[in-house]
Amino acid sequence: MGFVALVLTLHTVLYILFSGRKSRKRDYFLRYGEPIETEITDIKRRGRRTAWRVKSQHFDKRLGKKSVFKSEILRRNPSRKFQVGDTVMVYLHPARPGQYWMETGIESEYL
Repeated sequence: MGFVALVLTLHTVLYILFSGRKSRKRDYFLRYGEPIETEITDIKRRGRRTAWRVKSQHFDKRLGKKSVFKSEILRRNPSRKFQVGDTVMVYLHPARPGQYWMETGIESEYL
């Protein structure tokens, strides 16, 4: 009985710690991130599940460098909202250039 109580307590603590993590991350990037406009290059379904991902790219003329971005795994088909060639905003972390958030306006699968 003690083991079951320990597992349930651990599960509850982890759930409290990690629930809302994605929404807090999104809020941080929308508030402090550097917005750049990127062009959608691909919209694909992930496997047989109803999971989708958007890929986009941005060419920085100052640096002569192309950057590729991927969205979170999305719950709904984004092709109803976006098409290849459309633009989508990506927010870059102010201190860590490898971290970003793509604002698709579609709920991600893992919140």
